[in-house]
Amino acid sequence: MIPFALKYVMVLIVTIVMAVVLTPLVRFLALRIGAVDNPNARRINKVPMPSAGGLAIFISFAISSLVFLPLIVTRVHFFSTYFEYVFPIVVAGAVIILTGLIDDVRELAPLPKLLGILFAALIIWFFTDFHFDSFKIPFGGPLLVFPTWLAFCLTVLWIVAITNAINLIDGLDGLVAGVSIISLLTMGIVSYFFLYDSNIFLSLTIFVLVAAIAGFLPYNYHPAIIYLGDTGALFIGF
Repeated sequence: MIPFALKYVMVLIVTIVMAVVLTPLVRFLALRIGAVDNPNARRINKVPMPSAGGLAIFISFAISSLVFLPLIVTRVHFFSTYFEYVFPIVVAGAVIILTGLIDDVRELAPLPKLLGILFAALIIWFFTDFHFDSFKIPFGGPLLVFPTWLAFCLTVLWIVAITNAINLIDGLDGLVAGVSIISLLTMGIVSYFFLYDSNIFLSLTIFVLVAAIAGFLPYNYHPAIIYLGDTGALFIGF
């Protein structure tokens, strides 16, 4: 009997390998469909650079989350199986990926891009338990529980704000990928040690995303041969 920890490490390794293999294929696809950042006054690249590299991250993350992890996570979450837990996240992520990919090819106006992010945020609100419905005042303060309407507004606002914040810092080779790996590792460790035991699915999901980004990073590290594009920066932020 293979221990769960070893199975999970194997999933992480497979996720990294998938990202490593898929990124050159996505680079070729980006060049064919015109998802390319051409040099201009606002960009640092001196030659046309294929974008939409986040597609490799998403595909690796989705396959591991929807196929491999459900095979090894036999323990039932307090409200669902792992597949039921992660499926709406992947669907919402696919909406973000589609929005970013269209933007990388045709440069969407701000409003259609915002609508895509809002639609993905609504999927999260209605089909997951990721709700900004309470806030604990630190250092012994009270727990503030928000009414449903306020929790809805805060959740959507938080998702839109963080998604765009990560997208806005995407300006240097490897910046978003490197910063996100550090922040996600911190989030995964904190969630594993300090959240309730029933939230173990959160840590499992975060580390799979880290593995997918890690497989992409060597191609994006300076000198980059492919960019995340809005496809990747929006998805990682989301």
